[in-house]
Formats: sequence, structure tokens, C-alpha cells
Amino acid sequence: MPFTVQLDLDAEAEASLGAVAEAPAGIPGLATVRQLGDVHHISLAIYDDPPLEQFVPALAAFAETLAPFEVRLASIGIFADTTNVVFLGVVVTDALLALHRQTHAALGAFRESCWDYYAPDAWVPHVSVALDATDAAAQAAAAALLARWTPMTVGIGGVRLVRFRPVSTICKVSLTRH
Repeated sequence: MPFTVQLDLDAEAEASLGAVAEAPAGIPGLATVRQLGDVHHISLAIYDDPPLEQFVPALAAFAETLAPFEVRLASIGIFADTTNVVFLGVVVTDALLALHRQTHAALGAFRESCWDYYAPDAWVPHVSVALDATDAAAQAAAAALLARWTPMTVGIGGVRLVRFRPVSTICKVSLTRH
């Protein structure tokens, strides 16, 4: 079963993104992140069945070193493949890429089970809005988002390990100022 290491948007960001991100909710042929039982987030990595008794403490120790920060959401996109993910694009910065590399270094013992899309030098940071969309639903979702879209800066307030599907939180570390 896959597990996602994700950066959760903070409560203020989740609220401000709310109406925009839920625009595709009524479109048949897709599932929104909220319909799947998750919160909006940036996935840092996905691992297949890591040994949780070692993985969770390594992730928690790393997450404790992080402070809240902000990212800019600047675009709407679609990963056009068998899952057709509709997303909000995150502006790539040196700091965000460094955080991604640090995450993978902290979890390096589990490298073999990490999905290739999330490896350093392959990762495309994004906030998923809808997943498992048919081609028509993905196009409709992008259009629905575009009708409400304004680029925005959002806060990151936590690191979470999620098992999916169904979505269930394994651990969560809230980010605090150091």
C-alpha cells in the first residue's frame, strides 16, 4: 500500500483555497482531494510499504526541524496519464528544492520504495485538486478552476504521513517557529 509524505497547507491557506479547489466537485468522472478524505497538500514523496516502525520516527525527527513557510501557487495543470490529476502548480524555488532534497536524504534508507516521480530531479511540486479524472472531466475541472483562479501565496503548516486509499493519517507533525 502506498504512503505519501506531504506538506499540509495551514488552516488559513486551506480556507482561502476552499472555493477554488472545490470548483470541480460536481463534475462526474473525477474525485476531489476532499472527496477522497484528504486535505490540500504538496506531496514530497510516495513510498510503497515502508517499514513504519523505522519510517515514522525518521520522518517525525526530520519534520521537527522544519518551521512554517509559504509557497506560491501560480498555475493550473493536468498530469495527463492514466490517472489524469488536475493540480495547482507550485512555483519552484531553491528553498523548496532544498527541502525536497533534505526530505529524501532524511528518508534515504527507504529510497528503493520511493516512486520515481517524486525523486530529486524528477519531482514536480503541485497541489492536487482532482484525481482519477476521465479526459473530459480533467478538461472540465481545469476550466472550472480557471473561472475562479487567482494566483496566491499559501502557508505550509505541517508534515503528514498518509496511507492511501482509503486515506488515513499515520502521523502528523505541526510546524512551529524555532
